Amino acid sequence: MARDQQKPRQKPRPDELLQFVPEALKLIRQSTGLRQTDVSERSGLTKAMLSSYETGKTLPTLVSLTAFLVAIGKDLSDFQEVLDMVRKVSPKRTPDDRDLERELGHVVLRAIQDVIERQAKKGASRSSS
Repeated sequence: MARDQQKPRQKPRPDELLQFVPEALKLIRQSTGLRQTDVSERSGLTKAMLSSYETGKTLPTLVSLTAFLVAIGKDLSDFQEVLDMVRKVSPKRTPDDRDLERELGHVVLRAIQDVIERQAKKGASRSSS
């Protein structure tokens, strides 16, 4: 097939991307110098849960992923970068794009944290009523 007639590269399906999550979680944690025990203490996730995420036995929920990232001082943009590295892809992003992604990652993570905290407060107020 001629070079200009090649099929466009298809985007990977979400389930194909999930296979890279465990390694990305482990690498991003290790990059901070934190042990699973440290992350467990900071996040409220058990060491067993963290281990199961990093070995691929289970995948974290959005709440668990948020707690994990907050505990290690990272955001969704940082996680995406590590995920891209594990997948061995190099998205063509300009420095401005990266700055925007980082800012968006911080905003999204804060919004998720706010929702989690509000739900926890609602649950606490219902149980004390």
